[in-house]
Amino acid sequence: MPLASEVAATDTLADSFAPIVRQGATVFRLWAPLQDKVLLRIHGAEPVELNRTSDGWHSREVAGIGPGALYQFVLPDGLAVPDPASKFQPQDVHGPSEVVDLGAYSWEVQGLERTSLGGDGHL
Repeated sequence: MPLASEVAATDTLADSFAPIVRQGATVFRLWAPLQDKVLLRIHGAEPVELNRTSDGWHSREVAGIGPGALYQFVLPDGLAVPDPASKFQPQDVHGPSEVVDLGAYSWEVQGLERTSLGGDGHL
């Protein structure tokens, strides 16, 4: 499995903190430098320990997990927390996060016309 720093170097800055969806797997990451151990709890599965790096990242690539999967990080004291970089919180801000693949959406805009703001163009 690649180190978190290697993953960050190969993916876009916009996705550098959020889960990265790959072919048949998802890479989960959390920066928690004060934690020695962080678990990943995916809905319907047993928690798995994330791999810690010296720079405070905890990460793990999990096969068979993709868009729509619900997950939380579990801290050593047992507190389950959502992903602070989550793109979607379907239940609420304290509930599980959901894996989203932003690259799967086909951005298409038709018939959109630019409007003038008037004046110097500033709001």
